[in-house]
Amino acid sequence: MRVVFLFLSLFLITTFCIAQDKILLVYADASNLSSQFSIRNKLFNAVQDSEHKLILYISNGKQPLISTNIYDTQQLVDKIAKLNPPKPNIVFDLDSLNKLFSSDSLLSEVSLRATDVRENFIFYFFFNSTQCRLQKQDVRIARALLLSNRLITKNGLLPSCRAKLYIQNISTAEDSVYFRKIQEEGVFEVEAY
Repeated sequence: MRVVFLFLSLFLITTFCIAQDKILLVYADASNLSSQFSIRNKLFNAVQDSEHKLILYISNGKQPLISTNIYDTQQLVDKIAKLNPPKPNIVFDLDSLNKLFSSDSLLSEVSLRATDVRENFIFYFFFNSTQCRLQKQDVRIARALLLSNRLITKNGLLPSCRAKLYIQNISTAEDSVYFRKIQEEGVFEVEAY
């Protein structure tokens, strides 16, 4: 009897884990970066190995580069070198991302839910350290997106969500202190590259 119970328990847990969708949303500020090559490689690596449903959003003024297809990501990431994108229009980007959440069938349940989300969301945000610190991009873009879609509560990020900041060129003491404080808050993981 125990063997049957154990087998059924493992089956249900495995089925539940497989049934949950995983959605990867990648936001990139590719402006003002000292090395376009490094962000292109990091972006491509972030989405290439993903088995998740994907939304790639590269800020480019009022003409963002957006892809929901893993096969188009290489071409989209390669466009960064040819464009030299301007600094993000934070209000426009946040509005565009929120429209994706309300119109995309992958994301539309987020705003309709009562508590937690059924899907597992993974958010990657790519920023330049100085620009992020000076413009408070972690607050005005990353945190604002999560808050406006009710993915952060007073207890922190929902259990089904994970958020990571990829920060390029953490070179000054001010940058180090700023990003250490963000990591200590516990909402975002921070990785320098």
